[in-house]
Amino acid sequence: MYVVVYGLRNAGLTDTLTGAIRYLADHGLAAAAAGMGFLAAFLSAVMNNLPAMMTDALSIRESGAQGAILEALVYANVIGANLGPKMTPIGSLATLLWLHMLSRRGIGITWSHYCKVGVILTIPTLAATLAGLILWLRVLRVPEAAGWIAGIAAVGLAVLALAVAAGSARHKKQRKIPLSR
Repeated sequence: MYVVVYGLRNAGLTDTLTGAIRYLADHGLAAAAAGMGFLAAFLSAVMNNLPAMMTDALSIRESGAQGAILEALVYANVIGANLGPKMTPIGSLATLLWLHMLSRRGIGITWSHYCKVGVILTIPTLAATLAGLILWLRVLRVPEAAGWIAGIAAVGLAVLALAVAAGSARHKKQRKIPLSR
């Protein structure tokens, strides 16, 4: 696999990808994360997911991205490389093996049907996952958000503690009345 990845690098694929990644990184964190995720998903769907992820990783390293943009690119690459193979049977060796095993047992799934269902399910899942990544990197990871999250968590824990205490006090006030002797 490493030979294939470095062969693709020597053929110029990583240079092309590096240019695309730099373009995405220049447009901010959201563009970098969304673009890298969809790029990794597409490459993983048309070639195998592991060489696609490794090729993307080389390109990310060569792009010179730093900080939060680099983090967004790396996470989006992993997300795209794991979801992208669901769009086509050739994206994952495991899918090819399952389709072969199913056909031997008389369950035929055509490639066109697999691709149609795969694209319909994968694209929204990928978009939602990348949106969650962007939200996490933009909102939940900044220092200001940490204070807000800690404050909300403290209030939530206080409310929970009060509810437990109130329930415990209410339970103690209720006396069991003997039914009859």
